[in-house]
Amino acid sequence: MRNRLKNAGLVIIVLSMLVAMVGCQSSYVRSAKIYLQQDDPKNAKEVLMTGAELTPEDPNVWYYLGKVHFDLKEWEPMLKAFDKAIELGSPLLKDMQDTRYEAWRINYNSGLKPFKKALDLLKAEDDKATGTLEKALVKFNMALIIDPENHQTAKAISECYLQLKDDENGEKYLKMSIELDVDKTDISSRVNLVNMFFSAERYEETIAMIEEIMVLDPSRTDLIGRVAISYQNMNDNDKAIEAWDRVIERDPENADFHFNRGMLLYNMAVDDSTKLLGAAISFAESYKLNPEDSEARDWLTNALLRTQQWEKLIATLEPFLFNGEEISEDIVNPVGSSNTWQILAAAYSNVERYEDAAVCVKVMKKLEE
Repeated sequence: MRNRLKNAGLVIIVLSMLVAMVGCQSSYVRSAKIYLQQDDPKNAKEVLMTGAELTPEDPNVWYYLGKVHFDLKEWEPMLKAFDKAIELGSPLLKDMQDTRYEAWRINYNSGLKPFKKALDLLKAEDDKATGTLEKALVKFNMALIIDPENHQTAKAISECYLQLKDDENGEKYLKMSIELDVDKTDISSRVNLVNMFFSAERYEETIAMIEEIMVLDPSRTDLIGRVAISYQNMNDNDKAIEAWDRVIERDPENADFHFNRGMLLYNMAVDDSTKLLGAAISFAESYKLNPEDSEARDWLTNALLRTQQWEKLIATLEPFLFNGEEISEDIVNPVGSSNTWQILAAAYSNVERYEDAAVCVKVMKKLEE
């Protein structure tokens, strides 16, 4: 019996607290609720504004005022009202968070539509693209005000500015996007920043960002070439060679990487036979991977000539100039320049293939006629 009386007493206390809480609702809140039931948020707002002025310590007034601002799409007043309600200890934090998220979603999605339209207009070179991007920015900026920690919004704003060719704001929001990318999965924003740094000849920042990307996504070997070029432009050729070695190790079938490494070594060589030989090896690899690349073949020829690698020079030029056929002055429509034939003639002479050298000289004369 005592336990029953005790439990009954607890029920009475709880009910008393609930009644007290309902009774604590101000007349402003009650009136606002009636207007809201009648789908009249404007009058509800007026009542709550009066309540906020006369009873500023009531968290319920501020909470419902925030909800009314949401209904009226008055986003910044909504945020201020919710902040005040939280400051005063409102227990409805989860509901306010959900409402803020919905407000963010409305604005973000409202920005996506003009943004996508602007991209189509840009492809069509339509002058309306600028105005459409600016409309998207208005919505995205409001979304960011509602949720300042949202990486997705900062990225969208950066992309708008990049399309508008506004590098200053593009960089600002790219950096913000990367800072807010707590999971470090946004590679595209980092690549956009690399492009911006590289174009502006900000090579140290280019290198630092690419190194960060390579940690997050080792497959982006295409970017390491920019590390090498950045070091070259900073006149740090040793680090540039190291960078080309790294990229070639990751992507050995890329003829351009071998060619670029060869050019750097060739230009560094002067009278250094080791570097010249290294350049020749790189040019040879590039030419092997892309036999149609006449530039690689010509630079390979120059490197071999300077290193006096006669047999290798012959092996490079002979199949090309004689088109894989026997060595004869009767060759039809000879390819290559007189200088190329002269180099092959010199190579033949240096390995004592004088008859073949004489054939090259006769072909040279035909080319000069």
